[in-house]
Amino acid sequence: MAHTLTIPDEVYQQLRALAEVQGQTPESLVAALVDQATRERARDPLKEPRHQTFEEFFYDLGMTDEQIAAAKQRAANHADL
Repeated sequence: MAHTLTIPDEVYQQLRALAEVQGQTPESLVAALVDQATRERARDPLKEPRHQTFEEFFYDLGMTDEQIAAAKQRAANHADL
């Protein structure tokens, strides 16, 4: 069964841009976000602590894939020091 959701044009444009960055359709991105939120809400933080990956941390800061790759390379270059 399918449903129609009405959102403002500017919100849809942001959704579409986010989906494109991740190689998804807006529909699949919404489904993934709902699934992630549902799993997160059901998680017991004491039994299953949540730690961000390197990429998740920088995505939350608004960095692009290219910026994250450059940061990883810089970190790898300085790891020998």
